[in-house]
Amino acid sequence: ADYSWATFWGIADFRVATFQKRATFYEASFQGKASFNGAIFHEEASFEVVTFKEKVSFGRTTFKGKANFRDAIYENTADFFSATFEDETDFNRSIFEGEVFFTGWEEFSLFSGKSPSHFSSVRFVQPELVHFEGVNLSRASFFKTDLREIHFRMSSGIRRRVGIVFS
Repeated sequence: ADYSWATFWGIADFRVATFQKRATFYEASFQGKASFNGAIFHEEASFEVVTFKEKVSFGRTTFKGKANFRDAIYENTADFFSATFEDETDFNRSIFEGEVFFTGWEEFSLFSGKSPSHFSSVRFVQPELVHFEGVNLSRASFFKTDLREIHFRMSSGIRRRVGIVFS
C-alpha cells in the first residue's frame, strides 16, 4: 500500500488493518486523529517524514518488518502501548511535541531486543511527558538525544535483561 504524500482529513482509521506488503506513508499528513490499533504490518512500514497533527495510536500494532519513523513529527500524543517491533526500528530525527507512551505490558516488551532500535537526534519537546515503561532497550541507541526528565520504568520480568546504549 502506498499512501505517500497523502493528506488524511478527519479521523484516519486503520484499526486491525493487515498490510501484507510494504506499507508506505512517506510525507503523509494526518490532520485529525489516527489509529493503527491492532494493525499488522507483515513487511516494512514506512512513516518517514510523516506529520501527525492530532493523537496517533499504534496500540497493539505488530511490525514484523522494519518500522521506519525517521523524521516524523508528532504534534500531539503518540501512543505505542503494547506495540510489537520484531525487526529494526528507526525513530531518528523525529520530533515529539506532546505526551509519548512507549509502554509494554506484563512479560511482553515493546522492542524484541533482537534488532536495533534507533532514537538518534530525537527531540522530545516535553520530556517530562515521555514514558518508556516495560520495554526492552538492550539494542536501543539514543545518540544525540537528551534523555533528562524522561520516565524509564522496567517491569520486574524485563528488568534483568534490559540495558540502554548511550553512544
